[in-house]
Amino acid sequence: MFSASLGAFVAPRIAKRAAIIGLAGFAAFASAPAKADLFSDLFGSFDNGYSSRGASLSRHGYSRRADLAGGYTPRADYSSYDRGGNVLDYYEQVRSANVTRRTVAIDGYCASACTMKLGARHACVSPEATLRFHSARTNEGEASWGGNTIMMSVYPPAIQAWVRRHQALDSLAFTDMSGREAIGLGIRACA
Repeated sequence: MFSASLGAFVAPRIAKRAAIIGLAGFAAFASAPAKADLFSDLFGSFDNGYSSRGASLSRHGYSRRADLAGGYTPRADYSSYDRGGNVLDYYEQVRSANVTRRTVAIDGYCASACTMKLGARHACVSPEATLRFHSARTNEGEASWGGNTIMMSVYPPAIQAWVRRHQALDSLAFTDMSGREAIGLGIRACA
């Protein structure tokens, strides 16, 4: 689940954030080579209860193998109804969209980990879209500090501020943001 390439990308950033807020033990862990078992033991899988693993390749219109080999064609990924899923899967989708310079268009219902798509460099949102935020969960259904940390690291600064102001990741209950609000916070409107 926690691939080496994702670990190499995520670990230094999490370690830096952890060091900034004084979590030396976590910083040391995040700087170490990625180990799926240890990571999962500490943070769970950050799943919101829906699995996106099987659908992630075809639903997003690209092949990860071709993406990693550099054989990609930039195009838009559209989300019209996305209930979310595993935080690490969505982190990888945003990273891949940034590498391939694809537009990530949110047009409709986007809940849970789907909101991480707002962090794509070329994200756009429809004014009529509904974005639903809540805390990441462990496999046991409890709030996941680690999952929330990863989600916050992906959001642009204005979205991070909105999430903090509305305490949108503090509970498992949904906190809604309209597409118009997201546009007002600096996310590009989809044409």
